[in-house]
Amino acid sequence: MLTVDRFKRLEDIGLGSIRVSIYGDTPESYDAVHGTKSTDLFRKIKDNLTKIYKIKDHTKLLITYNVVDG
Repeated sequence: MLTVDRFKRLEDIGLGSIRVSIYGDTPESYDAVHGTKSTDLFRKIKDNLTKIYKIKDHTKLLITYNVVDG
């Protein structure tokens, strides 16, 4: 999982851009795709990405939410 600390290390060594794809646009659809039993994982990922977006310096951050219907 991409954490703020991991992102900072990547940015410190010169990462120019990063693409993150999330399969599911809600905790429930994310869980259905990945077979997880906890909606906390989706929320943690989303929280991490929000924090990263706020602290990033020069790295381009592209986040794709893939909507899953089912």
